[in-house]
Amino acid sequence: MFRRDVWQRLGGFDTQFRPLWFEDVDFCRRARNLGLRIQYVPAVMGTHQGGHSIAGLDWSEREVFWYVSLLRYASKHFAPYEYRGVGAAVVLGSLLRSVIGMVRWRSLRSIQVYAKIARFAAASLVSGHAGQQELLASYRKVVQ
Repeated sequence: MFRRDVWQRLGGFDTQFRPLWFEDVDFCRRARNLGLRIQYVPAVMGTHQGGHSIAGLDWSEREVFWYVSLLRYASKHFAPYEYRGVGAAVVLGSLLRSVIGMVRWRSLRSIQVYAKIARFAAASLVSGHAGQQELLASYRKVVQ
């Protein structure tokens, strides 16, 4: 929860994090960048009424969207060397997850999914920091 004036100052969630993930993390990062304090208050409770966008996605789409949003967040907020580090971790993690997926589901589908993610992440290793337009163009290719 946050005050309405904070929401208005920050312009709400960044709608480029579509269809889901990392818009809340980005919002908090932008709030911190303005010098606002993020605080966990366990006595405050809320009920989440959302989650509708994820229900219609299949496993492979959720994986792609999560990693692409992670890389978009890193591109937006991290220095080039940090962004490359995230990209390298995603590439290595994709290799490991594709092997685990093959064993777990006895299918080659995980290779297709994580190869798509690894290709996108590998581009970040070369670029060091994708420009917003370049990143959005790559993002659209991956999520299609």
